[in-house]
Amino acid sequence: MTTTFDNSSVWQTKLLWVAVALLGAVAFAIVALNRGEAVNAAWLVTAAVCIYFIAFRFYGLFVANRALGVDGARPTPAYRRNDGLDYVPTNRYVLFGHHFAVCSRACRCAGSDRLAVRAQP
Repeated sequence: MTTTFDNSSVWQTKLLWVAVALLGAVAFAIVALNRGEAVNAAWLVTAAVCIYFIAFRFYGLFVANRALGVDGARPTPAYRRNDGLDYVPTNRYVLFGHHFAVCSRACRCAGSDRLAVRAQP
């Protein structure tokens, strides 16, 4: 499962992250230097989203490589213990759909429970 990147995609990825970092820096600069006037909330949201993206990308990479020691070549339990019942290899998009369905069902149940408790006198 090794992936190879050509030189242009590596530069495009680096350029994308530099652009995200610059957008976050500009947003923070506008917020910091805008004295005496009302600050547009869009700049705060833009700066926060840029920081979250950068933190997710680089801190997540640090945690995966250093703390957890993730190895992309290591087979998952679905391949190692394929029993046709509990451990079955599947497409990642199907897996995401099942995960989303379970989470959305849990939220609907929790929301209706809270509404029922709130509606009682």
